[in-house]
Amino acid sequence: MKAACLINHYNYGAFVSEAIESVVAQSHPLDEILVVDDGSRPEDLDLLKKVARAHSSVRVHAKENGGQLSCFEAGLEHSSAEVLFFLDADDSWTTGYVERVLALLEERPDVDFVATAERRIFEDGRIEERGGASRDLGYSVARGLNHGGPWVGQPTSCLAIRRSIVERILPLPLAEHWRTSADEALVYGSSLVGARKYFLGEPLVNYRIHGQNAWFGRGYDPKDRLFRGLEVLRLVETLRNRFDLPKSLAHLAHHEFRTIPEPSPHEYKDYVRLVKASDLPAHRRRRIRWALWAWYRFRRRL
Repeated sequence: MKAACLINHYNYGAFVSEAIESVVAQSHPLDEILVVDDGSRPEDLDLLKKVARAHSSVRVHAKENGGQLSCFEAGLEHSSAEVLFFLDADDSWTTGYVERVLALLEERPDVDFVATAERRIFEDGRIEERGGASRDLGYSVARGLNHGGPWVGQPTSCLAIRRSIVERILPLPLAEHWRTSADEALVYGSSLVGARKYFLGEPLVNYRIHGQNAWFGRGYDPKDRLFRGLEVLRLVETLRNRFDLPKSLAHLAHHEFRTIPEPSPHEYKDYVRLVKASDLPAHRRRRIRWALWAWYRFRRRL
């Protein structure tokens, strides 16, 4: 499979060299490495171009400032690969990351979206591994239609998505509203457009924690959470209208739940809440909840 790395960069001259070097050093080389610069300061852009010139495989696309989602859209437009790996310019990958993900996608052609565990690296030198058991996350359309549903994914640098899925999500209107945390548009959007998701529990991504993080460690007040929630709702409505999706798929919740081979207690509760809150007739809600329980407890279909 042809694979590309799309690096979004904005004033991260102190980190971008390490990010690029980690991509170039992959045990499985990428077909395309594209750095999208989002209107950085001249000194940061100059440093980026200097690093890129040292590697013939790296291209830089410089554009006016428009935010993180606009970088994703530009990367999609200027690449042609079947699998798109996303990377923030302040993060990096371990050497075998791409090889491991592509092997999984070759083995599982039904999987569209891979979210990989991360290793958090703090400014004081501490390292915190966030690995876990690898697992098939199934589909999450019904949950996604419920106001975006739960977060079924990982941060930007941990995402690899088939192009066919990304093309269904992007471009989005009002991209400037996703200047930061645009990984939410990819994660929620992938659920809504029908991606089968997989969590790769090996911590193969180095997620850097530092004073310039746009999201991690920042305290969001009620206003921030209100307007971020509004953006998720706009995303749901945009994609729901684009693909003529219904308001709810609660009547299919038990079928979607069975696409998760080993559902967690949290996932089971999500589906139960979804069905309980629906406007389905009471007898239908009870039947679906029994079907959910049978799969969760016994892996039996009702």
